[in-house]
Amino acid sequence: MRVHVAAIRKAMGDGREGNRFIVSEPGRGYSFVAPVTREQLQEVPAPPPNRQTRSGNLPALLTRVVGRDEIIETVVSRCSQHRLVTIVGPGGIGKTTVAIAAGEEMSASFVDGIWFVGLATLVDAALVPAAVEAALGMPSTGVDPLTALAAWSRDRHMLIVLDCCEHVVGAAASVAEAMLRAGSRVRILATSREPLRAEGEWLLRLPPLRVPSGTDRLSAAEALDYSAIQLFNERAEAAIDGFVLGLWSSRRSRSTRSGSQGSLRG
Repeated sequence: MRVHVAAIRKAMGDGREGNRFIVSEPGRGYSFVAPVTREQLQEVPAPPPNRQTRSGNLPALLTRVVGRDEIIETVVSRCSQHRLVTIVGPGGIGKTTVAIAAGEEMSASFVDGIWFVGLATLVDAALVPAAVEAALGMPSTGVDPLTALAAWSRDRHMLIVLDCCEHVVGAAASVAEAMLRAGSRVRILATSREPLRAEGEWLLRLPPLRVPSGTDRLSAAEALDYSAIQLFNERAEAAIDGFVLGLWSSRRSRSTRSGSQGSLRG
């Protein structure tokens, strides 16, 4: 403690030219004694957009998107009509994949880029504004993060993808509203298991992939007409050398739940 306080005193010029900032109070510790005044916080002016370097950080998809062409087109259309669109659905249904794929389709539509903000690992909702700042590569200003984000959004033409908002919906909604109010050409695409309930939000519920119905046995070629089977087949071929899709029947698929032979043979 003494070492650090000494370093602070040196940095502040404590003791030079009669200036006193920190004093030691026996039995109590250290006290800051210089006069303190409160100043009105001023908004940080947004720097002019750099059209050449601000291209975004949208991650690349490592696998082919299966069975989502129609919904991706719908997301692109909704984002052109509304400034805040939230893709809603249960965990693992493919919300992030659809959002990234839709972002790729819109990459040429935003001069200042498309920016991806992953919120899945955040454990504290208060950290959402800082996470957005970090994803945007914003310089540290020392002002309130929401104020800084609002200033940054002004005069920018960009799309922000807020991914996995379900555990921080309140904070995500506050960030979205602040940025959208400040920047008339900012748009936000969010993914969440539940709506953000933010002002101006448009919901798009993501349906599951298509699966066979009924009790008829299907050939492998017939089964591959269904997007869920296409995805299963691709993942199985990637993981199991020599995998070959066999017959499909809903009767046999029910038997797998009781421990008997699987409905897809490889």
